[in-house]
Amino acid sequence: MIRLGVILVVAVVAMACRAESHTDPASARRAIDSLHTRLEAWTAAGQADSIAGVYAENGWQMTPNGAPLVGRDSIRAFWARSFRNGQWQMEHETVELIGADSLAVERGTFSVRFTAMPPSPIQSFGDSGNNLTVWRLDEDGQWRIQWDAIVSTVGRGPPVGRATLNP
Repeated sequence: MIRLGVILVVAVVAMACRAESHTDPASARRAIDSLHTRLEAWTAAGQADSIAGVYAENGWQMTPNGAPLVGRDSIRAFWARSFRNGQWQMEHETVELIGADSLAVERGTFSVRFTAMPPSPIQSFGDSGNNLTVWRLDEDGQWRIQWDAIVSTVGRGPPVGRATLNP
């Protein structure tokens, strides 16, 4: 019985001493909304370094119809190449955000417009859809994107040269 009491006391002391890192949803929402405003401005200004800095060092950006961008350097390189091809405009809206400990999960919507500059290999286009983003509160107190899944709702049609499936 004494042994059980000692274990219980040690467990209670250990739980009392652990660092609290609970996410305040309202505070997280304000910080993340502010980051989205800056991301929109950095996208319009072609600032790949600033965009990459919002991602965790090992963060993932999963763009529509493309391979995932893994790591801050890969994300930076992708956006630097993209900005050389034209002007980007992006809008984002957070629909719902839930948080626990040092993580927040965001469900949102986006729209993007790309205006090509000659001799861009990419044609001008617009896209919109949904995103699911996992944010992490880093040790430096900054919210950073760990995983960002961007899902287009704009139909692209069947690939050229492929048969279409009938329902």
